[in-house]
Amino acid sequence: MAKTGKEIIRYLSRKDILELNHKLVTQYGGVYFKGKANIANEDSLSYLLDSVKISYFGKKLHPSLFEKASAHAYYIIKDHIFRDGNKRTGMASAILFLEKNGYSIVPKVSQDDIVDLAISIEKGETSKSALACWFKENTECHKT
Repeated sequence: MAKTGKEIIRYLSRKDILELNHKLVTQYGGVYFKGKANIANEDSLSYLLDSVKISYFGKKLHPSLFEKASAHAYYIIKDHIFRDGNKRTGMASAILFLEKNGYSIVPKVSQDDIVDLAISIEKGETSKSALACWFKENTECHKT
């Protein structure tokens, strides 16, 4: 958890992301290597966890919640952090991050829409900034 101004941001931990990957691969199928928690790219996971929090010369790398959510999905999917389940884990991590911070995906968005979006990220058809816009347009705030 971090405080920026009046806003407290609840970040995902390494453990949160690893548990999501394990749960999704176990539940929906795929390859899971227990010895290293299914991690194929440890450096990229570390980068993701740091990049959503850091600032360079006083400017945040990912300033908005939507940009932080986008970073979760984008880096997991594009950097192939896990041996399997990257698209599922990337999208689930982004959605969980948003939920922890008072947002949820709007009901009009289907599971197929989310799958199609993950595939478009993997293919390089959706940029990180376009993904942030998608999250902003397709979420609703539940903060009180």
